[in-house]
Amino acid sequence: MLTKFRWGTVAAIVAVVGVFATVASATHSWGIYHWARTANPFTLKVVDSVTSAWDSYLVEANADWSASSVLDLTGEPGLTSTSERRRCRPVTGKIRACNYTYGFNGWLGLASIWVNGNHIKQATTKVNDSYFNTSTYNTPAWRRLVMCQEPGHTLGLD
Repeated sequence: MLTKFRWGTVAAIVAVVGVFATVASATHSWGIYHWARTANPFTLKVVDSVTSAWDSYLVEANADWSASSVLDLTGEPGLTSTSERRRCRPVTGKIRACNYTYGFNGWLGLASIWVNGNHIKQATTKVNDSYFNTSTYNTPAWRRLVMCQEPGHTLGLD
């Protein structure tokens, strides 16, 4: 049961969120770069190079992004050896998702793209197990957030 103090804190947070709530929008973080597409929905393969600790989160993120009427992210099996996940090499025309202990370098997840002209040709999304192996970040909520956010960056969302 929440104490009076906690109820007051919850009420204050709700009030602040209500005051600052706005219509959701997204900006394109890659500037002029975008995936070439010819149809709706635009289907993009996500190469699954994550370990079993991440598989369900990747599947869930792909499904969530695919709820859009203009985008369909579909999974594809990938290599999951330690060396493959560490390198996380991009695959032409696809997003590769990898996890590895990339070090305590300030990022939980990292999205990268490769371009040709204005078009994104390939992308990677990495999740950093150095942080996710700690009690602070090793939670379903943090794993969901980062595994959903990083593919969003490869799609061009800020």
